[in-house]
Order: sequence, then C-alpha cells, then structure tokens
Amino acid sequence: ARRETEFELDDVSREQLAMAQEEYRIGASGMDFFRLQQIVNEEATAQRQLLEARFTFATALIALEERLGGPLER
Repeated sequence: ARRETEFELDDVSREQLAMAQEEYRIGASGMDFFRLQQIVNEEATAQRQLLEARFTFATALIALEERLGGPLER
C-alpha cells in the first residue's frame, strides 16, 4: 500500500507540472513564468524527497535483514 501511495503521489505531482506547463503555453490567467518556475521547483523537490525516502527505506531494510541474519519474506 505504501508503494502504491508513492506512485500515486508521484503521478499527481507530474500531472500538476504538465498542467502548469500547458497553462503557461496557452497563456492562461495567473500562470506566468515565475509561477511556472515555482511549480517546476516544487516538482524537483518532491522527486528529490521521494528518492531520499526510498533510499532511507532501503537502507533501513538492509540493516534489519542484517540484524535478523537473512532476508525478509516478501
């Protein structure tokens, strides 16, 4: 369930960026370059945080498996 939520949030984040880019492209009201850049930065931050969370999880899983003396059943 956690992985599904990660993928859903990732999809939502990417969709928001795509929508903002399209709004900027068509000149939608309220979507200027600075707002678009803010959304691009937010997407980059979200991607970085997701990557860091996955790394932290993998590191913790490895440490747990080492303490248990073998891999967890999956």
